[in-house]
Amino acid sequence: MKKLIIGFLTGVLVTIPIMLMIQEPKALEPEIVYVTPPPQPTPTPQPTPTPQIIYKERLTDLEQVVANTKDSCVMIYAYRSDGSGEQGSGWAYGDYIVTAKHVVEEAKKIEIFTDNSNTASRGTIEYIDDELDVAILKLNTRTLPSVTLGDSDTLIEGEKLVAITSPQGVKNAIDECIYSGTIRYDTGTFITISEGNLIGGSSGGAIFNHSSELVAMVTHGNKGGNDAIRINDIKMILEKLK
Repeated sequence: MKKLIIGFLTGVLVTIPIMLMIQEPKALEPEIVYVTPPPQPTPTPQPTPTPQIIYKERLTDLEQVVANTKDSCVMIYAYRSDGSGEQGSGWAYGDYIVTAKHVVEEAKKIEIFTDNSNTASRGTIEYIDDELDVAILKLNTRTLPSVTLGDSDTLIEGEKLVAITSPQGVKNAIDECIYSGTIRYDTGTFITISEGNLIGGSSGGAIFNHSSELVAMVTHGNKGGNDAIRINDIKMILEKLK
């Protein structure tokens, strides 16, 4: 009996491993693998572009007046038969040069120097107005850009003006000055210019407002003050040239 029990147990112990070995294998479940992406390189910071500033050239009022008018202004030398002479200034209107009468009065030879040339051109007297001290010359060799005439009746006391004259032979010197009102003589009414260096040689020179319009012409210059002929009075003479 004992042998029988031992044989049974031995058979069980042998049978169980065999049964386990012949069982249907289980399906393998897929293994999930989490892959970490490789680190991306940090982008190199780009410098912020500096905005480009384009500066547009802007002329001041004074510079603009000079740019618009200087080529119309001249320096004049007048020589008389007795060897004496006079130096003055002038400006172009149409085909003519306008200056002060006393600059060219009784002149036998007139030389006119334009702004862009040191070579003299010859001028001849076309008309003289004794009352206003105005002379009209004809430039024989070239035509200059004409000034634009303004309205001297619209001037306001204290208004800044620009004179382009040739004081003491300095061709077309630029001078900012001030309209200081009117003055009356037996010969007429003139405007007074202050804070200007319109000394000898400036007679006949042009005076412009800040709109580049000619509003007066210097008649006599001195260190204390300056008288100028109103352009509205000269207009009556210029109309005779047409």
